[in-house]
Amino acid sequence: MANNPYSFDKIKSSNAFLEAESKNCTIVLPERNQLLIDIDDEAGELAYTRNITKFQEHIAKIGDKGRFAPSKSGELGHYHYTLNLERNVTPLERILFQLMLGSDRTRETLSYIRLINEDPNPTLFFEKKPDMLTAGEKS
Repeated sequence: MANNPYSFDKIKSSNAFLEAESKNCTIVLPERNQLLIDIDDEAGELAYTRNITKFQEHIAKIGDKGRFAPSKSGELGHYHYTLNLERNVTPLERILFQLMLGSDRTRETLSYIRLINEDPNPTLFFEKKPDMLTAGEKS
């Protein structure tokens, strides 16, 4: 088990911040009322489409459309939704709700492992840093 790629030491959020800097990425953390949904495949998109209406009717209303961004990989069909709910959620609820809405199962498993190990940031996104130069500033 020493070679386990998901040992807690390797997946701590503190390590994520260091890794993000080395990969020219930024870490996005949720606000108390936000869900960070990582769609990586057709099954995730289908789960989101099938469950979002039931979720809003019975669990939590979405306050606005939130934010949509490509995932770190930049691959087609891989993206991040940041949904703003009309109520705050606990970290455990956040992980469960993200799973209900199709978020990547491995990512949510790792989030849960961070949660039960009392990591201060169990849920996070890696996102590429935006290009800070506009077309007019490029030489």
